[in-house]
This record gives sequence, structure tokens and C-alpha cells, in this order.
Amino acid sequence: EEEVKKLIETAHNEAWEILVENRDVLDNLVLALLEKETLGKEEIAEIFSQIVKRPSRPAWTGSSRRTPSTRPPVLSPKELALTNGANGATAAISTTKSTTVDPAPAPERAPEDRPES
Repeated sequence: EEEVKKLIETAHNEAWEILVENRDVLDNLVLALLEKETLGKEEIAEIFSQIVKRPSRPAWTGSSRRTPSTRPPVLSPKELALTNGANGATAAISTTKSTTVDPAPAPERAPEDRPES
């Protein structure tokens, strides 16, 4: 319970800092909306162009042993057709299962990964 509270408090503080850092941008957004009521994509992009992005952080996985996959997401049939079409090939989706499996030994669970009894 304390850990959850700490995570929420940390996220809340970071959100607050971001809002404070970008107050001028948000004020400009308010003024533009009061003037026009509706803004287009380009107008919003122009207003938000002043925002300085924070450095990206590594993905949080909850454990030092779990790392994000480096494999790209699967392509939808439409994306696959576009990719194959760009290469001059016809789209084909394999429905056969791969029989090549490289099983990894099951590592011993760390305390944070063990189910509670």
C-alpha cells in the first residue's frame, strides 16, 4: 500500500512540475481557444512548439530482470500488403506455426515476482 502511494505521489509531483514549467504555453492555448473556440491541428502544433520535452526514461517493468522486447510489433494485413507491395512482392500471410522454439530455463523468482500466498 505504501509503495502504491509513493508511486502515485511521484507521478502527481511530476505532472505538477510539467504543468508549472509549461504555464505560458497553456495560457497561450487558453487565449487562442477563447478567441476561436476551435483550433486546428496546425494551430495547436504551433502553440505547443514552445514545449521542451523532458529526456526519455527507460521503460519501467517492475523488475530489473524483465526488459522490454526489442522485437517490432506485428504488421497488420494491410501494413503487410503495403510493405510487400512496395518491395514488388505480393502479400502472403503464413498460417503455419513455427516449430522452432528455443526454450529458456525458468529463472528463480525474485521476491517481488512471487505470487502472494
